[in-house]
Amino acid sequence: MEYVIAGVLVLIGVAFTTYPLLSQMHAGDYSRMHETGGGGITERDAVYRELTDLEFEYYAGKVSEKDFRELTRAYRAKALALMELQDHRIECVSCGGKNYSGDSFCRLCGTALIDRSTNATHNQGGSRA
Repeated sequence: MEYVIAGVLVLIGVAFTTYPLLSQMHAGDYSRMHETGGGGITERDAVYRELTDLEFEYYAGKVSEKDFRELTRAYRAKALALMELQDHRIECVSCGGKNYSGDSFCRLCGTALIDRSTNATHNQGGSRA
């Protein structure tokens, strides 16, 4: 009986100490966090973090100069696209909330959005239920 209790306590201790180590996210998982909506991290933050991680790995000698230049160019292009997307936001006429140009309804209040550049609503699929 004593061995069973000791074994159970050892298993609990091993599980308690290894869980944080096994559940941590890796550097490349930041963009997947945004896709799944986890942790409240934005895609902009994910790109910034990936750029800083890449720079650290380059200076640590883990990434070649050629790869560093190519990846930096790709991440900067993605960051630029995100900044341009942020500039093309639609303001809700009801609550003033900022929404992306492809949104049909306000993210805050649910009102159908009107794109001022075309004066058309983004609600092309009928009414909201």
